[in-house]
Amino acid sequence: MAMMVRELFPRSPIKYMPPTKHKEGDIFFSHAYDVMADLVAITTRQGIQLLGMMTEAMHNPFLMDRYVALKSAAYVYRAARHLGDEIASSPTASSRAASARCSTRRSRCWRRWPRTA
Repeated sequence: MAMMVRELFPRSPIKYMPPTKHKEGDIFFSHAYDVMADLVAITTRQGIQLLGMMTEAMHNPFLMDRYVALKSAAYVYRAARHLGDEIASSPTASSRAASARCSTRRSRCWRRWPRTA
């Protein structure tokens, strides 16, 4: 999803917040989940990154939770800063065919649509 937004709006800053609805009481899962969101952020060259905290689903994060989030984000940003240059999306023949089917179906629908004055 983030790659698609970057393709559609190449010069706009993207701001993405890692969702907390999947987080539980397991702080290790939560930390891994936040690090994956950091990896997506660096891959898609997001200008603004909102960091997830390990314990934000349970209570207000402590100062140490914020420090761990900053430290892990800095580590991911240093390690994967050129990863986005290696990934490119290109439409395949099947997606082009699906797009063509959709557009012809849409034009048929618009012809049958009653016009209002």
